[in-house]
Amino acid sequence: MSASVVTVDSDDTPDVVIFFIKLGLEMPKVRIDQLAKTAVEKGAMVVRDFEAPPSQEELQKNRKTRKRHRQLEGLPRPTHLVVDDAVKADRVAKLLKFKSVEAFEQYLRAHGMQCALPIWIIQTTGMLRAQLGRDQRWWKVDLFGSNKASSKATAKKPQSLEEAGNPGSDNEEEERGKNRRFPQNMMIADQLRIMAKLHQKAPIDRLRDPWKSYSLDKTAGRIQNLDFEVNTDTLKLVEKINGIGKSTLGKIEEILSTGTLERITVFQTLDKDRVAMREMMAIWGAGSKKATDLVKQGYRTIEDVRRGLENQELKLERNQKIGVQCFEDFREQMTRNEAEAIGNIIEQAIRRRFGRSEDKLEITIMGSYRRGKKECGDVDLIITHKDYVKTVPPLVLGEVVEVLLDEGHMAFHLTFIAGMKVRRKGDTKEGGYNYSDDNPPKPKPGKESGSSYMGVFHSPTVPGKRRRVDIKFYPHRERAFAWIHFTGCGFFNRSIRLYADVKHNLQLSDHGIFKRGVGGEKGKRLLEDASTEKDVFDFLGLEYKDPHERDCHDAVVYDDGLDEATGQKLINRDFEKFARGDCKWIE
Repeated sequence: MSASVVTVDSDDTPDVVIFFIKLGLEMPKVRIDQLAKTAVEKGAMVVRDFEAPPSQEELQKNRKTRKRHRQLEGLPRPTHLVVDDAVKADRVAKLLKFKSVEAFEQYLRAHGMQCALPIWIIQTTGMLRAQLGRDQRWWKVDLFGSNKASSKATAKKPQSLEEAGNPGSDNEEEERGKNRRFPQNMMIADQLRIMAKLHQKAPIDRLRDPWKSYSLDKTAGRIQNLDFEVNTDTLKLVEKINGIGKSTLGKIEEILSTGTLERITVFQTLDKDRVAMREMMAIWGAGSKKATDLVKQGYRTIEDVRRGLENQELKLERNQKIGVQCFEDFREQMTRNEAEAIGNIIEQAIRRRFGRSEDKLEITIMGSYRRGKKECGDVDLIITHKDYVKTVPPLVLGEVVEVLLDEGHMAFHLTFIAGMKVRRKGDTKEGGYNYSDDNPPKPKPGKESGSSYMGVFHSPTVPGKRRRVDIKFYPHRERAFAWIHFTGCGFFNRSIRLYADVKHNLQLSDHGIFKRGVGGEKGKRLLEDASTEKDVFDFLGLEYKDPHERDCHDAVVYDDGLDEATGQKLINRDFEKFARGDCKWIE
């Protein structure tokens, strides 16, 4: 079972028997292992498995169910479930195979089981006591008749195309759950992540900046998941954490002393080259190479670039000009409601195209939206269709975006794919491609020529604003890999790909898992029958992470063991693609 942890053998069952629910930002494997060790030291037993007992009818019908039931009967029943405060009751009930939150509540009441927050183990001095303090209880189930956030509130129907397929933690609950733990650790992690982003978004040294970004984000994840408060008294413990050297420890000491890093101010305001690079890289379609060229030519602000274009002193590609025109709109974050509205318009257009077979479609909003963030930079949609297992329909996506253009939704096309039009003189359409354009586009040859589209959408909720959209059609067998890749974040993606490479010599991409061929090329395809993201995690030997947990390198729990030179080489392979503009960071 996915929530199993350590087994502690004992001849006599103690008063406190704990089962950890492996869900939520606060409960990665590394933390559960530490909590389990602490609980045992404080006199408790930790059991490896627990779930809802099957009915007599289920026992009679299924031999596997009977075997599973016998395994569970051999274990003590937990007296306490330890749960992340940010996780909803319906998700816990589903993980434990209860048919509803109500059934879960009834079982807990019938057997006197309590639900505790992790702080119960951390804050208790001496032996763990069965009775929980009020601030140690997990209030997501109504065991005492006083829970305002009852199961009826948590079991609401999905309101959007995304919620139906991807139940995530509520943002307010998630943030509250983060802040309940050691707030000083969160403050340190936040400052390190800001620094990591600055190295990523304003690179001057194309060899060292990507590696520094990687290292800082990884350290932030490890600090966030510690089970002790980082302060001047515990720095010796921090120094022993793998990957934290003298330089990083110095940064942590500075944050403890001042609340921030001086280098953040330097990168954001004082280092003029960094400031200029950050501004130029914010132009969509530029990439780090083009941004570097612009800075060298003396362009340091978006106003400089616009002036250069107006005076015909600067030449940019068509899409880069659109990036300049929409600079402020693209930099502005949109709300989840706005992202949903755009996603729903695109979804309806796609479903109209397929007509009666629309029930075979699966359309999912990806990126930061799927990870449960309050704001999104753009809208990424993944489409799959059960009839298209190994290929995609070559014209459908192009035809759909042309319909969206005709209906007035598209501001600009940024890619030209099969099924789209090049409009003749007299048939012009603002935002489309016309023969009057310089170098009118041609669709790329091959089976994937109609599988990936990028464009600019008129916001349906904020008049005058234009938003970036990416729509991708994947073969049905590749859906799990595409969901992982386009959920992000970029740091998580780089870490899980690095893990597949370093630990298994495999190449993981949005299309599948492959043996590494000659010269680094793709070899034989593996895991052809992956229907869920968990299948991919299981194949790689990694613990599964829900979308809202994939916000840092250390969400992939492993020790990469890389020296700096090797790490730089591997990390820079991804960075080079981004520098050329061949791919984007998944934010």
